Amino acid sequence: MKTIRHLAFALAAIAFVNVPCPSSAAAQELSSEAKAKEVAEARAKRDALNFQNNATTIAFFDRSFKRTGGVGERAIYDEVVLSPDGSRVAVCMEDLANESADLFVLDVATGAKTRLTTSARTEFVMAPVWSPDGSRIAYVTIRKGQEGIYARAANGQGAEELLYKNPGAFMNLTDWSQDGRFLTFAISDLKGGALYVLPVNGASGGDRKPVEITHSDLRMFSPRFSPDGRFLSYTVVDQQNRSEVFVRPIDAATKGGPWQVSDGSSSMAFWRRDGK
Repeated sequence: MKTIRHLAFALAAIAFVNVPCPSSAAAQELSSEAKAKEVAEARAKRDALNFQNNATTIAFFDRSFKRTGGVGERAIYDEVVLSPDGSRVAVCMEDLANESADLFVLDVATGAKTRLTTSARTEFVMAPVWSPDGSRIAYVTIRKGQEGIYARAANGQGAEELLYKNPGAFMNLTDWSQDGRFLTFAISDLKGGALYVLPVNGASGGDRKPVEITHSDLRMFSPRFSPDGRFLSYTVVDQQNRSEVFVRPIDAATKGGPWQVSDGSSSMAFWRRDGK
């Protein structure tokens, strides 16, 4: 009996010794996986809430503000710009999962969607403007850490073309002249702002040189060409954060200006087609 008891004890001890225990490395791996899963679930919930609170649809209205139609699915649209003939819409759509935004063209009649850009994570396309004939779209984005203006065929064919590399940041592209020769943009920060005109033709590979039209200690945004290309409208934000629309000649030799044309403003100005 004594021998049997000793054998039973030995077997029990062996059984106890051979119970597998997770190593420290394995425990850390399980902990990392659980943490990663928790972070992913939290991000998914945040993105879902963001979409719920900010997603919109694109609607069309006539001058009496009567709704006349719409296009596209419900999404988070950063910017929406009609083509010159009104048949298409250029839109910047956010990809919450990729933390990016890309440029698409929507056909108003069919709803067909053409993708023009595919951004890397945390890169955003912004500020699309149509060429006057509707064949191309220029836009601002960051490639390899540098802000620039690019252009691509509106039908998505061919590669994008780099038009201008900005040595700084905060570029606000807003218009393409009716003769197709120039783009206009503003650069503003807390130190003030400046308005520029950029030749579209000529140099290649981003070597075009922008021409400064004016600068100010105040911030300036949203320059737009008059239909005849002689003037720019733009928004000035004063030190009390009040914004007003001004107009000035592009050619410094032209006398007069700038003129304030608004009494309070909350958006960029748009010229009537006859320039009046």
